Amino acid sequence: TILIERGVRRFKVATSLELEVLIRTIRAFTDARRRSLDCEEIVAYDVLLAYPLASPAAWSMLEKILKDNDCSSESGPIRVSVLVDSPDAFREVPDHMFVFADLNLGMNRTGSTDIENFIYSCAEYFGERLAGVSMYEGQYASESSDGIHDTDHGLMRQTSCDSTYAKFMSALESAVSRCKSSQSTSKSNQAFSTSASRGFEVLTSGTPSFVPALKSKHLRKLASMGLTHRVSPGTVVLHDARGARQNPGMFQHACFVLATIVSKPTEHLVTCNAGSKSLACESGNPAAFVVNHPNWVPMSPSEEHLPIFIGDYDEWQRVKRGDHILLVPEHACPTVSMYSKYVVKNTVADGECCIQGDIDARGRHFGFVNALNS
Repeated sequence: TILIERGVRRFKVATSLELEVLIRTIRAFTDARRRSLDCEEIVAYDVLLAYPLASPAAWSMLEKILKDNDCSSESGPIRVSVLVDSPDAFREVPDHMFVFADLNLGMNRTGSTDIENFIYSCAEYFGERLAGVSMYEGQYASESSDGIHDTDHGLMRQTSCDSTYAKFMSALESAVSRCKSSQSTSKSNQAFSTSASRGFEVLTSGTPSFVPALKSKHLRKLASMGLTHRVSPGTVVLHDARGARQNPGMFQHACFVLATIVSKPTEHLVTCNAGSKSLACESGNPAAFVVNHPNWVPMSPSEEHLPIFIGDYDEWQRVKRGDHILLVPEHACPTVSMYSKYVVKNTVADGECCIQGDIDARGRHFGFVNALNS
């Protein structure tokens, strides 16, 4: 709701549950806004389900969400788009839905590597329903001057990203040229027509590379082509340890795990109760850093325990069992998904208060059960 209040109108989600929660949040906000203004406010929201759907159960779940929330119309206030990364998926997309062509520029998770031909194929099949292309250059997330701290403010990442953007732009320009040279009535021509129902978007960059994307001289050419460039950093909202290295000094941390010192097993070591069931560990060690204690070194966690090395013996002696510490996770997104509730601590004029809420979008829908039974 905070993002909507601040004017954000375009969103990406990864799961059907995230999509459903977001749609309901937008609905609640717009209903409250309409009541406060005592009039209808026409605002369009675009939501991209940025994950390929590859089974009938997944498509059925999406259709149900859209129908239940009155989002099945192309011209409705909430327009939902999907990714396609293979011609095999073309016929699966409902006729009322916009699509983004998913491109693989080296991340090697999803997307087509045949950039020019795939964009052209999508335009030829979907016409003006092709809303744009989506690419994620996250393979450069760890590139920095010394491999750990980005002391050159992303110079190496900028260079790597620019090389990738140059290749992408060459393929895109060729695809657009092929589309526009087609017959004026062809679908491929309609995809890039100025009269299309929505402009063509180039969606790039999560948190690791959105700054290089905004600085790129290659991507600036998109405006002269009549195309819209958007970046989509998500972790910047809560911010985490990895994001702090990738974008130093740009954001403040808003996601913390409250942990308790439960043991001092040996000299220089303390153990807190935030292990791999409390912190996402897919990014390696350390899985977090300790707020206000930059010299404390979290070690490899087990399920329920996180040992922390404290080099200063006198400082180690001052730590007591039962002390509380705040941890900033290495990766906030999967860490948040481990919890069913959150607490917001607000500092107000007459003191401090805590507000507790539910994390509604964590987990998954259970539509896969139908697939298991079929």
